[in-house]
Amino acid sequence: MMVKELIEKRVISFSVKTQAINYAESHKILNHEVPLPLTHFFDRLAQVESFSQDEFNAFFAELAALEKSHAALHDFFIGLVKAMAVSYYLSIESTINNLIQQIETNVQQGLPLPVRRDSDWQPFLPLLNYLLLTQEPRLQLLHSTPSMDFPGQTPYANQIIQYDLVFAFNALALCHAFLTHPSYQQWDLMKPILPPGYKKTTKNMTNRNEYYPYKKMFKIHAGRVGDTFFYATNGKKIRCTKLQSRRYFNPDKGNNLPSHP
Repeated sequence: MMVKELIEKRVISFSVKTQAINYAESHKILNHEVPLPLTHFFDRLAQVESFSQDEFNAFFAELAALEKSHAALHDFFIGLVKAMAVSYYLSIESTINNLIQQIETNVQQGLPLPVRRDSDWQPFLPLLNYLLLTQEPRLQLLHSTPSMDFPGQTPYANQIIQYDLVFAFNALALCHAFLTHPSYQQWDLMKPILPPGYKKTTKNMTNRNEYYPYKKMFKIHAGRVGDTFFYATNGKKIRCTKLQSRRYFNPDKGNNLPSHP
């Protein structure tokens, strides 16, 4: 499969597709052959399939082999992973927003949280895959691009990758969507995760590790540089909680996601 065929097959957004083609043309990789292992990886990533840690490591090994020989191709594949993650989130956004609304309504009325059916975790396997990939330190561009240009992502897309994928997982975990599938690649699916770059909730919250951040407050208090405020719930109360950012961010630490050596 050629790069141009991979773009046609895997990039849904028209604007991103146009940018990806322009990037591939300008770097003379549009007619480049995609390594067969990467073709298979992207085919599976687009499906509802689980991956082993070894399979993820094999993907990153393929990327590493391109770092010196073909940096533009390396960055293209990273941009494609992120574009696919954003497209996937947009496909489940209305479901997640409805679930968050149910959670808030039930908590405010003192009712138990809604419970997802035992089989409901399976359609969200891609969410787990995209979380593991996008929060992995090895998924880094070799060359920076303007924020609006592929393989970089728009600010809107980066918000989805940094926050919305996390909040979608937390909303599902709150409603026991993963109860019959409690772990994935050594990742405890019964625990909340934090947006990448944040290490803990505010110190004065009782049992703060039981609270799941599920929605961002788009309001930063004066003087609170480096802190971001979120709504979080333990299923009984909803709190506005402050998450403290790391000065030096290592994405695979402090967020309950497994690291991949």
